[in-house]
Amino acid sequence: MGRDRGGAGQDKGGFHHGLHPQQQPSRGQYGLRLGVRCGKGLPLDRHGTWTEPSADLTDLRGERSQGGRLSKPLLPGRGASHLPQPPRGLFPEDILPIRRAGALIIPGGERRSYMGWRQRRWISRGLGRLPLRGKGPPGGGSGRKGGPGPEKKVKLRSLVRHMSVYGVSDAVNRATGFFLIPLYTRMLPKEDYGSLALLYSVLAFAGVLYTWGISGAFLRDFTPAEEGERREVFSTTLGFLGGCGLLLSGAIWAFRGRIGALLGVGEGLVGLGASILFLDSLTLPFLLSLRARGHSGIYLGLTGVRFSSTLAGNLLLVGFMKRGLQGVFEANLAASGLVLLCSFPFGLPYIRPKLVLWRLKGLLSFGLPYVPTILADRVIFLSDRALLKLLAGLKVLAVYNVGYRLGMVVLFYVRALEAAWVPFFLSTFREREAPELYSRVFLYYVAAGGFLWLCISFGAPLVLPWYAPGYEDASSVVPVVASAYLVYGLYVQFLVGVYTERRTRLLPPIVGASAGLNLGLNFLLIPRIGMIGAAWATLAAYSAMALTLFLRARKLYPVPYDFLRVGGLASAAGGTFLLASLLPSVLRWGVVLVGYPVLAFGLIRLSSRDKKPLLRK
Repeated sequence: MGRDRGGAGQDKGGFHHGLHPQQQPSRGQYGLRLGVRCGKGLPLDRHGTWTEPSADLTDLRGERSQGGRLSKPLLPGRGASHLPQPPRGLFPEDILPIRRAGALIIPGGERRSYMGWRQRRWISRGLGRLPLRGKGPPGGGSGRKGGPGPEKKVKLRSLVRHMSVYGVSDAVNRATGFFLIPLYTRMLPKEDYGSLALLYSVLAFAGVLYTWGISGAFLRDFTPAEEGERREVFSTTLGFLGGCGLLLSGAIWAFRGRIGALLGVGEGLVGLGASILFLDSLTLPFLLSLRARGHSGIYLGLTGVRFSSTLAGNLLLVGFMKRGLQGVFEANLAASGLVLLCSFPFGLPYIRPKLVLWRLKGLLSFGLPYVPTILADRVIFLSDRALLKLLAGLKVLAVYNVGYRLGMVVLFYVRALEAAWVPFFLSTFREREAPELYSRVFLYYVAAGGFLWLCISFGAPLVLPWYAPGYEDASSVVPVVASAYLVYGLYVQFLVGVYTERRTRLLPPIVGASAGLNLGLNFLLIPRIGMIGAAWATLAAYSAMALTLFLRARKLYPVPYDFLRVGGLASAAGGTFLLASLLPSVLRWGVVLVGYPVLAFGLIRLSSRDKKPLLRK
């Protein structure tokens, strides 16, 4: 059997890659048994020998096993180290020899063609019944009747722990603007604060063009590589981002007058914004390398440096020196420069004066397909600001932005889930109990999200008079915006099938269509009902994203979501909201803080009892 020349991720047989190489099982795990649909197979270890201790087997050359293990490799003159790498959707070490060109090699010299998509999906689902460890019963459970055992609880605790770590980091990044709102609403006129909201939206959109979706590609190539390869990846990424950032920022500086006139701001602010984007693009490889090497403490420390320097700079330049919008951007520029300076020593060992073209090609081939999806997501996230400025004016935009920021508190919760969720399900999706586990996570997410939504919705009118005096009308958009981001969290949960089956090409049309829906609804609703129409357009767009993804992904990796209980939780949250709206303030918070948790706990406990017979099976 000849060595395959194709690169990883290019199997012609159609098997879907499931995991990153680092997430693959290690040697000594159970072998893969291919059932009657794809021919009979027997478990092999990585050296091409049988692993059944009691088996009396014969290899391709007719030599019998000794104690269940052949003394020589299966194939003449070749062990498994000479075989091509198997598709990553299957176990990489304990696997039948597979030829990427399209033939399945069965012991006995038999060749079978790869099957159609239904058979391949059957194999993929069958993997869920295999253990990921060399111990215990299939599925990785405890083996005890009556429940999933402690391992399932450990995995849930691990997910919660990672959510907490990522949530703190993301919350620190986003809390900067949240804590600065009281300063801005007191020191800036509404028109200036509306201009600031618009400029931040434009910078967030332009930031995609400074990074080219390269973050995921960098982590993919840098994390498993040796030190020499890491230097190539780091230097190539830094050189490419630095060169592109220099060109883009230079072009913005050259046309800053026209861009400023288009946005209705001074050309100096446009130039400062371009400089901030350039420094942030240079900082990106340093921060990504810290994540890849597991230096979470340093990463969080640099996040704290950005937060504290931005806060201090704004207090000095805007609060005391009263430099207005100019001071806001000068403070952000100083913070970006300081973070780059502090992160530089941690990436210095990887900097080399070279740019490896084939590395760059690999990085861009992975990152560029995500750019349309990211841009479409930015349209949903940011287009309402531009259209509010166009259709309703800067004062309305300023009020809307305050309410939007309060509603985005839910996004802290969702981003924490998103950061922990993807690596969590990629490391567990083969287990027998994984679909049931994902269903439980989904239920818990909705229950906790409903409580958070109620607290934010009724808390906004209480905090706005001192948090942002003069912006009390912003409370009307808070419940809708918070609902939109809870629905976005459902979209994140439905990514399981798309990622495990490597069908991410489904995402750009889904997100793009939702972005188009968002734009259309903004044009339709803002002239009629004002800023609340922009909030409803955001909710509709994220709902369309989640529903469409669910309908597509459920065929790839079925998860038994308990929609009856989920609907009950949603109804409990909605009913609590309506009831509390009719009650005085004291009774209102009693219903929110006591009534909803009791209802949610009862529904979850009822669901747990219903699942016990299933788990015993």
